Amino acid sequence: REYDGKRDVIYVKTWNGNDWQQLGSAIATTPTGFAQHPVIAYEPKTGHPVVAWEERNGRDYSIYASYWNGQSWQLLGNALDIEPSASAHKPSIAFSKEGQLYLAWEERSGNSRTLYLKKYAGDAW
Repeated sequence: REYDGKRDVIYVKTWNGNDWQQLGSAIATTPTGFAQHPVIAYEPKTGHPVVAWEERNGRDYSIYASYWNGQSWQLLGNALDIEPSASAHKPSIAFSKEGQLYLAWEERSGNSRTLYLKKYAGDAW
């Protein structure tokens, strides 16, 4: 995570045997949001990474995920939040051995905390 002068963004780098090389541009969904707490998993068939993170835009946080397609980062849908009045935190991602992508997170509203889990179906959560 790095501050670019306007917001916190996420960069992903890979080791090529000699140097760290950045994969694409910065990951963040809004020009003024703050992306933080990234987690990463690798698609078993291609080895391409998927990154999930929480991003604050204003007062609340939302969960997002992006997939590296070999050329650029592709956002996997919109924010995954379930409750509009809650703030989403602590993303966790994993692939099943069959290659199915799962994302879990926590939403907080007042003193209440709820855990959610979604499965990516190839074009939507």
